[in-house]
Amino acid sequence: MRMPSRYLFPLKPAAPGSGVVAFVVLFALLAGVLYGAYRLLCDFLSTGNPFIFAVALFVVLLSVSGIVDSRKRRARLLALAQARQGESICQFARAFPRRDVDAWVIRAVWETVMAWGGRDLVRLNFPLRADDSLALFALDDEEELFDALSDAATRAGRTLENLDHNPFFPLITLRDMVMALNAQPMTPERQQKRDIVLD
Repeated sequence: MRMPSRYLFPLKPAAPGSGVVAFVVLFALLAGVLYGAYRLLCDFLSTGNPFIFAVALFVVLLSVSGIVDSRKRRARLLALAQARQGESICQFARAFPRRDVDAWVIRAVWETVMAWGGRDLVRLNFPLRADDSLALFALDDEEELFDALSDAATRAGRTLENLDHNPFFPLITLRDMVMALNAQPMTPERQQKRDIVLD
């Protein structure tokens, strides 16, 4: 009997105090941005320099563009969630060959994408599909994707050795992510858990 996938390995907890450091850095960045905006406004009012106005206008347009994109993404996720109502990890798992793909990998990818996809996915209880594009979950950036893949590998008990020789790269969809992770070798801890159950 196989060990159920609900016994995934936990992610390593963040170092103590890392949340405080992150908060301080974020606060410092926000304070710097606000001070910079204040200085731009003061300089524009005192000199009337059109370059300062152009820079300020560009920053405002960039901010508005980000807000609009975020709302469009949220509306798209809501429409998809309503169309997929009643689906769960079960339908996601059925999209893969049961005997060829490790259930731990499937669950690890599901849980990792839900964690990395942001609050909207969790709030909507968004059902993933194997053919969903990674771009839908903001995992189209190479660094973000590697970090998410690393988290999923840790949870599933897989290594990321020789990842550049993986036949399922480049990763475009969640199916690619599952198959690529499934092709990676198991860690000794995962192998040990599998062997205990098989005995």
